[in-house]
Amino acid sequence: MIFNYPDLRQPDRPTGPAYRPGTMTISRSGDSRPPTDDVRGHRFAGPNRRAGASSAGSGGRLVAVEGTWTLLVDTPIGEQKTVLVLHRDGARLTGSLDYRTDSLEITDGVTSGDDAGWKVVKTLNVLLRTKVTVAFTVTVEGDSMRGKADAGKFGTFDVTGRRA
Repeated sequence: MIFNYPDLRQPDRPTGPAYRPGTMTISRSGDSRPPTDDVRGHRFAGPNRRAGASSAGSGGRLVAVEGTWTLLVDTPIGEQKTVLVLHRDGARLTGSLDYRTDSLEITDGVTSGDDAGWKVVKTLNVLLRTKVTVAFTVTVEGDSMRGKADAGKFGTFDVTGRRA
C-alpha cells in the first residue's frame, strides 16, 4: 500500500510501476479504489468497465490460459514441480495447484491480456496452523508461461510453465 501524507507534498495518485492489478491507495481524499489502467496499457475491471485486455500486449484478445500446466518453481531447496489446472470465466481464474499430496485451491485469480495472477494458501504446520500465501504472477506466451511466485517472508521465486 502507498500512504500519502499531506506534509510530504506527495500527489494524491502517484504514477508509475507502483500500480499493479489490485493496488490500493490510501490518500487524503479517502479514494481507495484500485486503478482502472495499468501503466503498460492493460485495462482492469473498475466502475462501469468490463474486465479484459486492451490493444496492448496481446493484440486486444485474451490469451488462452485455461487448461492443465506443469509448473516449475525455482526455490533455494531446488526446483519444485507442480501441476496447475486453470479454468476461466471472463477475466476470472479458478482451479487448483497440485503439489506433492496437496491440492491447493486457486483464489483471487485474474487474467488481463497475456498476464495472469492467482494465489494459493499452503498449510505448513497443521498443529501450529502455520500458513503461507503464495501469489503467482505470470505472462503467457502460447504454450508456455514465465513469471514469479511471491511467498512473502519466504521469498520470491522464478516460475516457468509448459502446457501439459
